[in-house]
Amino acid sequence: MRAIISLPGVPKEMEHLFHESVIPYLQKRFELSHVIKVRLIHTSGVGEGMIDEKIDDLEMLTNPTVGLAAHNGVVDIRIAAKAETEEAADRLIAEIEQNLRERLGDVIFGVDEDTLEDVTLAAVERQGWKLTMLGYGLHDSITRRLPGIVSASDLRPDLLPHELRAAMEKDSADTGLGVASFVDDMSAEIVVITPRGEKKHRITYGGHPRSLARWAMNIGLNMLRLRAEEKI
Repeated sequence: MRAIISLPGVPKEMEHLFHESVIPYLQKRFELSHVIKVRLIHTSGVGEGMIDEKIDDLEMLTNPTVGLAAHNGVVDIRIAAKAETEEAADRLIAEIEQNLRERLGDVIFGVDEDTLEDVTLAAVERQGWKLTMLGYGLHDSITRRLPGIVSASDLRPDLLPHELRAAMEKDSADTGLGVASFVDDMSAEIVVITPRGEKKHRITYGGHPRSLARWAMNIGLNMLRLRAEEKI
């Protein structure tokens, strides 16, 4: 038996019809007795190993199941629940999510479709700050996701704070994020300047050289997020 289902493109309409009509239809048509739902919890600021230590008992569960996936400065926690109804699966997931939030706190920055870029920029906007971003050694895939970022053509690590302040002054901005990656020695410099002060961070990286820039930018974005959310 086969079924072809066409849904409207408007996200809210599509989601409503999917949950209210499509899932019940598929369960009846194909005699499915269970549904599986998945929720992603996004974290940044600590490594996969540290998170694993904090939630290792949850990773032993069979339903819901809990697993980790690391992505260059961001670690996702995947919760998958199997139940007879969506509501029952949601309840199983909600219980684990609450447990994770109690254990990990500010390390969690979003869920499902949330991105670190969007969450950070939204936090800065809520504060009413004007942001200038300066990057060096970043990939096009990174700069495309951060509209307005200024790319420096040449930069010494010790000059990043000075260059960032100059860019902020040019834009009449009160907040700045500077991220510079140096593949030669596998290091990165990060500077965050806000009305609450300046924070600098130098890091070295032991992974693949192509991942250095994304890793450094995610660390910088998370530092800015925490400052905007008044967590650091």
